[in-house]
Amino acid sequence: MRITNGMTHKNFNHNLNKSLERMAKIDEQLNTGKLINRVSDDPAKAAKIMRLKNDIAKNAQYNKNIVDATNHLDVTDQSLEQASDGLQRIRELLVNAGNATYGPEERVAFKQEISQVISKFGDVMNVTFDGKYVFGGERIDQKPINNSVDPKNGNILLEYGGKNGQPITQEELKQMEKHLKMEISNGVKTDYGVNARQIIEFEDKQGNKQDLTEVFKEILENLDSDDKDKQLELTTSNLEKIDSALNNIISLRGEVGAKQNRMEDALKRNDEEKFNIKEILSSIEDVDFAEKTIDYVTASTMYTASLQASSKIMQPTLIDYLR
Repeated sequence: MRITNGMTHKNFNHNLNKSLERMAKIDEQLNTGKLINRVSDDPAKAAKIMRLKNDIAKNAQYNKNIVDATNHLDVTDQSLEQASDGLQRIRELLVNAGNATYGPEERVAFKQEISQVISKFGDVMNVTFDGKYVFGGERIDQKPINNSVDPKNGNILLEYGGKNGQPITQEELKQMEKHLKMEISNGVKTDYGVNARQIIEFEDKQGNKQDLTEVFKEILENLDSDDKDKQLELTTSNLEKIDSALNNIISLRGEVGAKQNRMEDALKRNDEEKFNIKEILSSIEDVDFAEKTIDYVTASTMYTASLQASSKIMQPTLIDYLR
């Protein structure tokens, strides 16, 4: 086969263009700092890079979920502490009310303070975080507790709150029972927070179910009564129930603390996972600038040498024109 100058010229042009393309690609990699700048550069690696970046984005969302849940738990614990302080103060006042030296006037003073504490307790049950009722369970847009006045005797009255101040329905109570859930890592969901029913409803020392709103109601009625037996209940059954309610809140705070620890551990694991994913991603797509600089210099040198060689080889002669 006879190789003409035209064929030689064509081959030189092809090789020169390939060299230019290689230099342009290396230059782009140096400018972007990335080995893969478009899917066509390496479809397999590009697909893997997209998966890794998606994993990083999901990891960031998990961490945001954890931070939100942790903040919610912090508010929950602070509110439970306030509720516990309120019950502790009621306990102290009940003990004082049992003092035989105190008469009706002192009981009136005790009742006034206990009424204020109960009212504040209702406010604590209706605390909000990020526009949502902390103790509402899945009923995040409705007050868990209605704080009103008993029309029969004018005493403070706490009741579960229904929609628009109406009596609560069984369906709403079920919603309140449900815990909020959050995905904290791939495929791992956890519940967090405490609902009002867990605070209001508890068991006494005998294992009997009690309702704290009824206990409050009973305490205020006993403080109003001149019946010695009713007054005696203040320092016996009423006091025992308040103690059980306090123990219940202590237990709930322990659960909240355990959930806070779990969130902290999950955040650490996610941070470690994110670091590992970024390391893998970097090994696939990041440019080794020292290596690529050498590659660019090498490609540039080869391109210059090719130009010089082609200028000598491709010089036309008279014979070329005669052909």
